[in-house]
Amino acid sequence: VGEMDAGPVWAHRAFAMRSAPKSSLYRREVTEAAVAAVTEALQSFARGEHPVAAAELGVAARGRARPLCRQADRAIDWNRDDTATVIRKIHSADGNPGLRDEILGRPVRLFGAHEEGRLRGSTPGEIVATRHGGILRATRDGAVWISHLQAIREGGEPTLKLPATEVLGEALAGIAEIAYAVD
Repeated sequence: VGEMDAGPVWAHRAFAMRSAPKSSLYRREVTEAAVAAVTEALQSFARGEHPVAAAELGVAARGRARPLCRQADRAIDWNRDDTATVIRKIHSADGNPGLRDEILGRPVRLFGAHEEGRLRGSTPGEIVATRHGGILRATRDGAVWISHLQAIREGGEPTLKLPATEVLGEALAGIAEIAYAVD
């Protein structure tokens, strides 16, 4: 079997996806895979090989088209979703467009999520505490820090992405500010 028959080198590598925001995955894993693919393509052209139309590959072609992921597809159900699921959903929209949600009756987009290792809340979705501009929201099995929010104006127009406590302001009156080191 010739090299072209075996497929490009990068297509056979196992690229592991770490639990990280979408923007971080694009800066690292996706960029590495893209550079490997371009390098392989340039080497193929240098050997005199030419592109093959996807239709000509038949069963050798892998993959399939998938629909776009909409906000409704990744909406958080605070009563049902566990901590890992909440983080995964926020990471899937991190950077742009942000994950649409509602906090204290306000429509917002969520950014910058990571798991809390010590504190827990009693009611899923409840704001448990604040720290360094972020808010801690309870999940059904733990809690998640959310560092930034983007308020959504009437008509759906977003505002600037800001620290969560700045967006929620006085609505956080009575919520404890904690000051321990991040795990």
